Amino acid sequence: MVNLEWYRSFIAIYKVGTITGAAEALYMTQPGVSQHLSALETLMGHKLFIRTPRKMVPTEYGKELYSQLIGAIEGLERVEEKFKRISKELPLIRIGTPLEYFHQIALHKLKNSIFRFWFQFDITAKLIEKLEKGDLDIVIATQKPDKKDFEFAKLADESFLLVGAADISLPNFKKIKREEQNSQFEYWLTNQKWITYSANLPIIRRFWLENFKKRPNIQPAMVIPNLHSIKKAVELGFGISLLPDYLCIGELNRGKIKILWKGGTPIKNEIFLVYRKIDKNNEKIMQIKAELLKSR
Repeated sequence: MVNLEWYRSFIAIYKVGTITGAAEALYMTQPGVSQHLSALETLMGHKLFIRTPRKMVPTEYGKELYSQLIGAIEGLERVEEKFKRISKELPLIRIGTPLEYFHQIALHKLKNSIFRFWFQFDITAKLIEKLEKGDLDIVIATQKPDKKDFEFAKLADESFLLVGAADISLPNFKKIKREEQNSQFEYWLTNQKWITYSANLPIIRRFWLENFKKRPNIQPAMVIPNLHSIKKAVELGFGISLLPDYLCIGELNRGKIKILWKGGTPIKNEIFLVYRKIDKNNEKIMQIKAELLKSR
C-alpha cells in the first residue's frame, strides 16, 4: 500500500516548485522529501518531474497525477484541521463508570459541560485496569482502589435497600417473639426468589453477614447484570433484591415497589472519583471532578 506521505511530498513539490521549499513547507529534511519522490516515481513507473537547475518541472504524468490527487489530499487536510480545531475547542474526556450511576446521577451533573465524552461501562476492577493503562482519564468506582498511583475523591454514599413488589406478602412479626424475629425473617428471606447482579451474591452476602452473622444459603432465581433490569423484575414480581437507594426512590414514591425490612444493619457503599496522580493538575480532569462533586 502506498505511503500517503509520498503523495504529500509530491503535492508540496508541485506547488512550491523545489525540493528545498517542499521540505520547509512539510517540516522535513530535503533527503526525506527526495526519497518520497523517488519511491513514488518507482511505484508509478514514470518520472513525475524534470529536474532543472532552478525548478522541478512536472511531466505530463506528473500533471495528470496531481489532478487526480489534489482533491483527495486537500480533503484529508480539511479533516485534519477540523479534527485539530474540535479537539482544541471541545476537549475529549474518557470516563469509565457503572451504567446505573451514570444514568441516574452522573449524566445529570455533566449536562452543562463543554467537553466531548467517551463513556465505558463495566465493573470497577476492569475500569481501574483501563485507567492504569491510560485508556481512560477518570473512573467512577464503587470501591477505593488500593494503588499508590491514583488520586481519588469521594462522590457519594449509596445504601442498599431490601425491596420487593408492591403486593408481596410479609410475615406478621406481631405474632412472633422479638428475640425470634431475626431468625424467622432470615428463614422467610431464604425461601424467597432472589434476583442478583452476579452469581456470587456480593451485596447479598454482605447483607447476610452483617445481619445474620452467617453466609446466605440461597440460590438466585434470576441473575441479571443490570440494576435497572433487576428493579423492573422486582416491580413485576419475579423476586426480591437489594438495590441502591438512588435507583429506587422514584418507584418507592410511586408505590411500584416497597421496602421489605427497615431494621437490621444497612449495607452501604462509598462511590469514588478516581484519576491518575500524574493528572492531578490537569485542568480538564479537575473541571470534571468539580462538576461531579457538585450537588444535583
